[in-house]
Amino acid sequence: MTQYETVRAWLEAMNTHDVEKMFSFCTEDLVGLEVADLHSNDGKKAVADSYTDLFRGFPDCKCKILNIFGGDEQVLTEVRWTGTNTGPFRGETATNKAVDVRIAYIFKFEGDMICRITEYYDGTTVAAQMES
Repeated sequence: MTQYETVRAWLEAMNTHDVEKMFSFCTEDLVGLEVADLHSNDGKKAVADSYTDLFRGFPDCKCKILNIFGGDEQVLTEVRWTGTNTGPFRGETATNKAVDVRIAYIFKFEGDMICRITEYYDGTTVAAQMES
């Protein structure tokens, strides 16, 4: 499987909320960083748990790949992510608000496994959508 195919498979698993499959493509020492929140998770289990929390908070969330490219053991993917916050998320109660945001994911590879996921999105836009 190429790195592009791995990233596409990871995102497809994200769309079906299959945490086990998502993280089957990742190293045990995976690092996940959300730049907008300066939130970092260290280790595959911690990153997987953060997605379990996301899927609980946004049970209808999906992403659509808008752009994908890469090189030098990295793949950058731009997605349009949508979801409605109908469940608890990061210790907060549901807002029942829809979120529609573009996210850039940088997947860094160690061999054929993802070892780092850096996520860029506009946190101000997300916060405004969840309040309005």
